[in-house]
Amino acid sequence: MFKKTLSVVLALSLILSMSLSALAAGYSDLTGHWAKAYMEDLAEKGYFTGYSDGTMRPDNDITVGETLALLSRFYSPDAETADLIYSDYETFLNANVPSSFSWLYDELSICLASGILTESELKNLDLSAKIEKELLAVYLVRTMQLSSQAESLSGSVLSFGDVSDISSDCRGSVAVLSSAGIVTGDNANRFSPHSSVTRAVAAAMISRSLDYLGTLGKSLSIEGYDGLARTYGIIYSVQTSGFVLRSTDGSLREFAVPSSASVTVDGASGTLGSSRVGCYATVTEDKGTVTKVAVEGASSACVQGVVSSVSYTTTANSSSIYVWDPKSGSYTNYTVSDDADIRQNGKDTSLSSVTSGYFITLRLENGVVSELFSEPLATEITGNISSISYGTTVTLKMMDDNYDVYCFYLDISDLPDIYRGSSEITLDRLSAGDEITVSMSGYEVVSITAKVSENTVTGELTSINSTTGGTQWTIKTSDGTSVTYSLDEYVVVYKGSTSILLSDVQAGDTVTVVIYGSTITEVHLESAAVSSSKVTGTVLSVDTKGRTVTILTASNKLIYIDVTYIRTIVSAATGESILLTSVAADSEIVAYGSYGGSTAFSAVLIVVEG
Repeated sequence: MFKKTLSVVLALSLILSMSLSALAAGYSDLTGHWAKAYMEDLAEKGYFTGYSDGTMRPDNDITVGETLALLSRFYSPDAETADLIYSDYETFLNANVPSSFSWLYDELSICLASGILTESELKNLDLSAKIEKELLAVYLVRTMQLSSQAESLSGSVLSFGDVSDISSDCRGSVAVLSSAGIVTGDNANRFSPHSSVTRAVAAAMISRSLDYLGTLGKSLSIEGYDGLARTYGIIYSVQTSGFVLRSTDGSLREFAVPSSASVTVDGASGTLGSSRVGCYATVTEDKGTVTKVAVEGASSACVQGVVSSVSYTTTANSSSIYVWDPKSGSYTNYTVSDDADIRQNGKDTSLSSVTSGYFITLRLENGVVSELFSEPLATEITGNISSISYGTTVTLKMMDDNYDVYCFYLDISDLPDIYRGSSEITLDRLSAGDEITVSMSGYEVVSITAKVSENTVTGELTSINSTTGGTQWTIKTSDGTSVTYSLDEYVVVYKGSTSILLSDVQAGDTVTVVIYGSTITEVHLESAAVSSSKVTGTVLSVDTKGRTVTILTASNKLIYIDVTYIRTIVSAATGESILLTSVAADSEIVAYGSYGGSTAFSAVLIVVEG
């Protein structure tokens, strides 16, 4: 069922891309050849390569299979899309194309997906046969997505001397290529539709076709695969609007399933429900929206875990694999069928090549492994928090740059280490929108690290406003702009490299603050406007019962002086101690002590100056 390894030397010698160093050296048998420019053009573009003896053999005939491989290179799907295309045609190719052509399966899947040929046509093709020129014309027109033009020209009059030899269903394609200057007659004005095609002729037709597409400004794409993505795994849980899938890399992915999505169970129309938990499923998304959920093996067992070890023998049904369950910590031995489909990193492999420590998904038939998927275990996932739900189990959902939603279930009594940058924080300091990196070991989240904002602001702290909802600082920057920020409950404060108390920072001080969102998470005191051991101002009120003196400083800052632990109050005029009741409003005082908060000052000595 799975992709065959590309290992046939013939394919490498005929079709694979050309190295620039070999190209620069040239080909000994192209000197003076009429197709030299075409063949070197395609070699440079990666369509043709030479042989190990430094020749290109331009006059060798080309086969149907080699031609299709060349034409598939008009398309350049990325690796993920190529895998999706292959998975759609994998079963058909295995059933209908001889394994001796397994090296061609990738290219044939692209040919089928792009419409270069149909499944019924491929069933009846001899891929090892020499290709006829008129068939190459048909395939080339389909490759360039010009079939509608060929249909409209199917009844046109061709000027070739042997036009009557061209099959009726090929004439439109020949007309398209002729009008575009891609094909011309030979010295006798013959097209020779049933002649074999040399590598030189194929190179000329393909090189001219690429140039023609360039003049049209036409780019080729495979319809139906742009924005398509598939995820495989075992259904972990089902909700009203969707489900969570334990994917083949061990991560938990959440999918919302719209009513328009197709849901099948073992190929028949079905529904999602709690009974599907534990079933293998393939999720297809088109530009981020689920279009199909295919549940397979509803009656068979599925297992996931980490590869512990592999025991491989040649005796029938005696090979086995040991799997570690990260959740329970248990190890289980599973017998692997001799004809089991085994895939690692998306490619077919043998059981002996399965890597220990990889995450593994097994499908069992009658207790024996029939399919095996192995991938590196997801160890780090980065994205933005979309929600946090608290309870005995905390559910944290995160969306990455591809809009994939991941779920993490955290035990409230055994939370992982959580950081913002290098500073350890508590879970409740994370919020929706935070960018985080989740580090995992097995199924377990071992740490969550929130990104520290690089945004810093320097200026004068002009006001501090504390309420039951928190504290806000207003900072005036050098350009005169004032901005208000919330102060994080666990803000860290430094003077130089020394950690200091938040109370050491006062209005009027020059500070540099680190901003995360609109919250100050770190403060650096650059310079203090006032001494932390003395404050001067005009008395506004004296609360003898509450033992508090309220003053207004010269910078119009309100300071609340706590005199609970006052040692003495001295009159500057007499030098004698006085009672708190003798301190009058509008008196000028100097208080000595220390700040206990942004506007609270604890005094041990007060001098009343007037």
